[in-house]
Amino acid sequence: MGAKSQGAEMPMEKFREIIRLHELGRNQTEIARSCKVARSTVQDYLRRAASKSLDYLQLEQLSDSEAQTLLGKGKRKTQALPETILQREASPTPIAMYIAS
Repeated sequence: MGAKSQGAEMPMEKFREIIRLHELGRNQTEIARSCKVARSTVQDYLRRAASKSLDYLQLEQLSDSEAQTLLGKGKRKTQALPETILQREASPTPIAMYIAS
């Protein structure tokens, strides 16, 4: 039995299947079992699709990267810390500066 990859990106095919099953009237527990994902994942994806008013047919017309970007599930870019913070962390302030004179 393989390890589960929590937080890993789900293939858009599976996302589309979640939406398709929902539109067919399946409940979240049935969808989660069928797609082998957590029920909370089903809830999250249904919420994301609803917030953008997307249905299965619309998702089918989008490329995977377009759908991921639209739904906020694309790869996140990490933002670098401002240089001033990095400089402060690199050269710690002596404790004497914090002592009232």
